[in-house]
Amino acid sequence: MNNCLPKCAALLLISILMFSAPKSAEAQVDWYAGFDLTSQYVWRGIQFDDGVNIQPYLMMNYGGLELGAMASKSTKNPFNEISFWAQYTHSFSGFDLSLYAGDFYYEDGSGNFFNFRPAKDGMVRGAHYIETYAKISLQSVPLSVLYSAIVWNDPDTSMYAEVSYYQSFSDDVTGTFSLGFALNESETWYFTRKAGLVNASFGLTRNVAVTDQFSFPINAKAVLNPYAEAFYVVLKVGF
Repeated sequence: MNNCLPKCAALLLISILMFSAPKSAEAQVDWYAGFDLTSQYVWRGIQFDDGVNIQPYLMMNYGGLELGAMASKSTKNPFNEISFWAQYTHSFSGFDLSLYAGDFYYEDGSGNFFNFRPAKDGMVRGAHYIETYAKISLQSVPLSVLYSAIVWNDPDTSMYAEVSYYQSFSDDVTGTFSLGFALNESETWYFTRKAGLVNASFGLTRNVAVTDQFSFPINAKAVLNPYAEAFYVVLKVGF
C-alpha cells in the first residue's frame, strides 16, 4: 500500500496538468506575487512556529489551473518551509471540485534540496513531504469539505478532513469557521495517537483600502486544538 502512494500522488499531479486545459479560447495567464506577515505560523490547528513569519508567494492561474510557490521563514527560530503546488478546479452542476498536489520542503542538516528520500525504519527522513487533497465547494451554500493525505515521507500517511463555512458580514469583512479532524495516528503532522478534532477555528478578514486602486487584507483568527488542549490567536497582514 505505502509503495503505491507516491505513484498515486504522481498520477494525481499528471491528471491535474493533463485535464486542466481551459475550455474557453479566451482564457489567459494571470500572475500574482506578494507576501504575508503572520504573528505565528499555525496551520490546521498545529503551531509550526511561535515567531513572526514572513511568507512570500508567487502564483500563476490559467483557467482552472493554479500553480504556486510559497515560503515561510521565521524571524525568531531556525524554521524555513518552502512549498510548491498544483491545483485544478472544475465547476459541476451544484458544486466545484478542486484537486491538489503539493510538496513541502524543510531544510535538513545537509541543506540538500534534492533529498527526496522516503521515511523508512532506521533511516533519516528526506526533506520533502507530499500532500494530496480533494475539496468540494457547494455553490448554493457557502460550505466546503476537504479530504487530505500526506502520501510521501510520512510513515503514518496522515489523513485530515475539514468542513468550512463562509459568511460575508459586509462588503469588506468576511468570516470563516472551520472544523478539522486528524483521521488517524499522526506523529509527524498532527501529533495525534488516534483520530481527533485538532482544528476548531474562526477567522475574520477585512480589506483595508489605502487608495481607490490599492488595498490589503488583514486576517485575525482564533484557533482551538481540542486534542492538544491548545489555543492560539493569529494575526496575518497581506501585501
